[in-house]
Amino acid sequence: ERVRRPLGRGARGEAEAAAVAFVTRWAREQIAVGTDSLEVIAAKMVLRKRGSDGRAARYVDAIEGHLKNHIYTRLDYRRPIGTFERAELMAFRADLDTMVQAEFIERATANRVLTTLRQTFKFAEKEFAIAVPRLPENFPELPNDEVWTLLRPEVISSILGALPDEVRPLFGLVANAGLRVGAALATERSWLDLKRKLIRYPARVMKGRRNHEIELNAEALTAVETALAIAPKHSEQIFGVTYWQA
Repeated sequence: ERVRRPLGRGARGEAEAAAVAFVTRWAREQIAVGTDSLEVIAAKMVLRKRGSDGRAARYVDAIEGHLKNHIYTRLDYRRPIGTFERAELMAFRADLDTMVQAEFIERATANRVLTTLRQTFKFAEKEFAIAVPRLPENFPELPNDEVWTLLRPEVISSILGALPDEVRPLFGLVANAGLRVGAALATERSWLDLKRKLIRYPARVMKGRRNHEIELNAEALTAVETALAIAPKHSEQIFGVTYWQA
């Protein structure tokens, strides 16, 4: 009010808007400085990592995903971060363990979640001198005794043949172009260059956050053409199923 009233209206409208925006921003910063909740500390950590250098920025999306999907949903993230007790954190780890045993998430994912939480607490301790309890240890890695078998083309064809019609083209592209399901699902008509037999994927849908040109072999090209034949004409995306249906 003190800033706004003397400025008035009319010709001073832009100055008024700028002043109000400044005061609003200042107020938000003061609130954030005075709040040491897990939510705010984590947001500050993510922003700091995003602005520091390229290497750190690459991990921001993964950090945000772990916070939103696992940590925020199982810990009271609006509480002051210094009030968490070790018993709560051990219970949180036990909850992750239950999800790992039920095969809802992978062991490596659970460990990355714990690492993210540990990084957030360490950031709070270093930057804001907030005392935090010792965090639970990661899950021990399992011995890697898996034996991988390269699938022959006829085996892949047999698997694809057993799938429902609505998802067969999608997995035909996945199997023959080496794509992740999420990236393949995002395929848009404008990314296709069927004359040159390739698809240009933007960085935003690729795990490495880089643009990719994927060359299509005969089977992958057939999968794309089949998808185009059954896709709604008005739809930019060529696959008409959701990630969870796939």
